[in-house]
Amino acid sequence: PEQLLADALGGESGDPISRMLLADVKFYLTDDLLLLLDKMTMAASLEGRVPLLDHRLVEWAFRIPGTAKLAGGRGKDLLRAWLKDLVPDTVLKRKKAGFGAPIDAWMREGLVDTTWRLLSRRPPSRQDFFWGLRGDGLRVRLAALTPQRVFLLLCLEVWARVTLDHVDPHVDLATMANL
Repeated sequence: PEQLLADALGGESGDPISRMLLADVKFYLTDDLLLLLDKMTMAASLEGRVPLLDHRLVEWAFRIPGTAKLAGGRGKDLLRAWLKDLVPDTVLKRKKAGFGAPIDAWMREGLVDTTWRLLSRRPPSRQDFFWGLRGDGLRVRLAALTPQRVFLLLCLEVWARVTLDHVDPHVDLATMANL
């Protein structure tokens, strides 16, 4: 892996910012972001497009010196300048927002109870997997955790059911909780 990264960074010659961006394109973009985009859109029978990755635009962007890409200490200033007449200022100046899963909302809508049912009905081989608690003791412990931690426990239990217990991964959680 170190050699692949060293090759992608292109040694000592050239603009270090552009070399790092090229490594990002070769690895993070292709092996992570675009792969996830493809999987998620195909799962929903959608066709995804990434217009800013048109090869002509990418080739043009790589001809711009790295120092110009980070002028002013902020990324994407060139993109904002390019779009200033096409996109409202409210969009161009807003803070970055991620695409996180709405775990808090899921928990409020009953996923905590589903998690409790799943964890309460574990196979005997994993009865002590989560603090050795059952029933109300387990419910109290789950209530003390953050929604993100409860979600992680749910993911771990679903993984265990699918991987260790060979439950069909397409079974919905309510059905899985009754198995």
